[in-house]
Amino acid sequence: MTVDVTELEVPTTITLTVDPDPPVEGNEATFTAYVEAEGDIAPGAGDGGVELLVDGVSIGVVPLTDTATTAHLAHDLTPGTHTVEARYLP
Repeated sequence: MTVDVTELEVPTTITLTVDPDPPVEGNEATFTAYVEAEGDIAPGAGDGGVELLVDGVSIGVVPLTDTATTAHLAHDLTPGTHTVEARYLP
């Protein structure tokens, strides 16, 4: 028997903020990802999570609460420029 499983793709827009902005060396930075679904499907409490990546390395997956999720960066960012990404995981 062969079973094909189709992944549900939910078109979303993610807004990512950081506090403090800019982050200060030696202090924890808090990243907040706000997830908004496009169309009739709206993520909410218990509907997936957000993976946060710094310079391509995952720092964790946080479940959604309402339409926002917050992740705390447990280590200091080194001085310089960093790429921070947020990915919605349905």
